[in-house]
Amino acid sequence: MSDKQKKFSALKNIGAPVVLMLIIPLLLASCLDDFKGIKKIKVKDPYNPAFAVPVAHVNASLMDMLRFANQDSLAQIDPDKFMRLIYHGHPYKAYLRDYVRVPMQTFTTGPFKYATSNDSVRVTLPVYLSDQTEHVFNFNNGEEITKLKIKSGKLIVRLRSTFRKSGDIDIKINDAKLKNGSDFIHNVAFSFQPAGETFTYDTFDLSGCYFDLSKGGISENTIIVNYIITLNPNSYYIRKTDAFNISISFDDIEFSYIEGFLGVHNIVYTPDSMLLDLFKNVEANKIQFFDPKIYIHFNNSAGIPIRIQPPDISAQSGIYSKQLTGSVLSAPIDLNYPSLQEVGKKSYTLFLATYQNSNVRELTNMAPSNFVSDLDITTNATGKNRNNFATDSSYLTADIVLELPLYGKAKDYRVEFDVNLDSIDMSIIEHIQLNVLSKNEIPIDFGLQFYLADTSRNILDSLVTSSSMLIKSGQVDDSGKVIKASQALTSFTLNKDILDANPDFKKIIIRAQASTLNNGNVNVKIYASNRLEIFTSIYIKLKIDL
Repeated sequence: MSDKQKKFSALKNIGAPVVLMLIIPLLLASCLDDFKGIKKIKVKDPYNPAFAVPVAHVNASLMDMLRFANQDSLAQIDPDKFMRLIYHGHPYKAYLRDYVRVPMQTFTTGPFKYATSNDSVRVTLPVYLSDQTEHVFNFNNGEEITKLKIKSGKLIVRLRSTFRKSGDIDIKINDAKLKNGSDFIHNVAFSFQPAGETFTYDTFDLSGCYFDLSKGGISENTIIVNYIITLNPNSYYIRKTDAFNISISFDDIEFSYIEGFLGVHNIVYTPDSMLLDLFKNVEANKIQFFDPKIYIHFNNSAGIPIRIQPPDISAQSGIYSKQLTGSVLSAPIDLNYPSLQEVGKKSYTLFLATYQNSNVRELTNMAPSNFVSDLDITTNATGKNRNNFATDSSYLTADIVLELPLYGKAKDYRVEFDVNLDSIDMSIIEHIQLNVLSKNEIPIDFGLQFYLADTSRNILDSLVTSSSMLIKSGQVDDSGKVIKASQALTSFTLNKDILDANPDFKKIIIRAQASTLNNGNVNVKIYASNRLEIFTSIYIKLKIDL
């Protein structure tokens, strides 16, 4: 490749950095990297040492910009096109079935004996032994259950007999129903072993069974079981020492419905961190949202009082952290819950922090990188309530939302990045002029500063005066809404004198700055329909020996 070809090849590489200088004010900070791959501008006539090139025409609404930055999913647009940014924490959902548990219950009854004063007696007719016993369920958290419908589980029956007779036992539970709606009766047959004791093991599927544990409405956790044993006649004598023992167990019980006092439980909540990429790569000195809000939407489908202690919410920015404070945190949150007549429904409770009842403005105005939240959740914190209920699908959800209505003011909202030029031969450049014509309906002034720096980012010079604003804000009314677009034509120059004075120049540090009207001292409203239109051209003069 000849020296002339190398110089013109290097010239082509200038195009992308210049376009970046123009476009940067339009970008949200989170999408800057997407523009680093802009195609290089092609020079139509490589032998003309001075020429003008139209660089770009941009005509975009704020919604277009959000869509380009892959942030449009955050935008909520009101019917009048007013915009809000909505951030959600990670969804939280807890099921009551993970806390209200029916532990394994084992009850023993016996010994059953045949009443006789003799050491042994021959009986040629069936022998009946029976008993009615109350069994009380034990729970781990003080639950007092009155109704229980079983989704899955089993009844385990263990029989031990020294009677030398076969037979069967009916296990009848009062106020209990089988899956088909009939009274609960379970029969177990047994056969005696002449050589010793008789052991029998039996299981019964309890799926769909229903138990009233209230003893007719006067108690809780109690079942009344009738045991009826039948010993079939045979030639063996009944001995005075013969005995029959019974053990029943309720095992692996999962409920489909449970009612009563469901105990005091601390519901686990893992602290959540909400990433706020609005401030990614952004230096924000003074940014103020006028009406930010923090919502926590609670939905409770369990019929149980649930108390949330004042939420622990903080904003974090680097090493700094600030807690949410204010009257909104003066008392715990007692969640609404469905009544016994509303099984299958859910009740809604709202926690809302605004600038009127909290310091939420201070949190959002510190340009946080994330919000961290923690919840302390307890059931039945205020005492016993025997009208609790839960189904196997009863749940509690919490959705933490940060709402940032685009109404407020910003001063020196900044973002910066580097453009490396060490591969470009600066000796061919005599003069570069960038012309920008803008029409702006957005109530924000956009400015640019270009710092010439060496490879270590030591600043050598700047191209734009600190007071220059590349694009002027649209004109607003008293409410902060744009009523008229502004127009401006701006030019800036990189010439040979600047290049000669800075021989170590290898990098441009581009700093974009945005401020609302009047240098960030006026509250403005941003609408999705606000548009920004820009026409740009570059005039380039080369120093080339043909």
